[in-house]
Amino acid sequence: MKYLLKLDRNVFTLLLAVIIIGGTQTNLFGQVRTSPTYEKPDKRKVLFPKTKFNAQAAKKALERGNGKIIGKACVYMNKRFYRPRGVRVSLYPATPYIREFFELRKKHSSKKTIVKFSDRAYKTRIDTRTNNRGEFQFTDMKPGNYIVYMAFDFNEIRYRREKAGSAVGVYGRTNVYRNKKYTIPRRRVFEENVQLKKDGETKKITLKRGYSGVFKTGC
Repeated sequence: MKYLLKLDRNVFTLLLAVIIIGGTQTNLFGQVRTSPTYEKPDKRKVLFPKTKFNAQAAKKALERGNGKIIGKACVYMNKRFYRPRGVRVSLYPATPYIREFFELRKKHSSKKTIVKFSDRAYKTRIDTRTNNRGEFQFTDMKPGNYIVYMAFDFNEIRYRREKAGSAVGVYGRTNVYRNKKYTIPRRRVFEENVQLKKDGETKKITLKRGYSGVFKTGC
């Protein structure tokens, strides 16, 4: 009996040692204790469009038609093209409310101010995604005015010279250098107004950022 009691105590001690790990303490009754986290409150000023959102008109503007919007997107930086792959592209009906929202974004978006619009307006849209060449399209569109929106996050590729070592030659020791690759996170936002004037029309657009001279041949 004493031997069993001693064995049970050893097992219990081993269980406690396994359970208490990495600063997180769990007891046999399922409680978990962790260090409290603090989330810094967002103190930015929030702006909303003053125009009333007409949900019925916005939904009607997205009814099916026979038109098509075909687009492609790219960014040109430091002699290199970056094309969005699998990135979401959204199309909004250009109602007064949504127009005001995008105008407010251009004028007031900053580190101290954020511009938002209602959940109903945000959900009244059509989404698609770019292919591996940065191409996208919206089909079955009726005549009207639309706003195409895309936020493209990517890593800009750069190189810098760094010392890799040294070598001894005829003229003595010289330093050896190499190009080291590194990346810089970037974001480019595209907003394009598109108008389909008649049913069945196909409109081609290009969303681009960078040196304009290289876009003569397109993205």
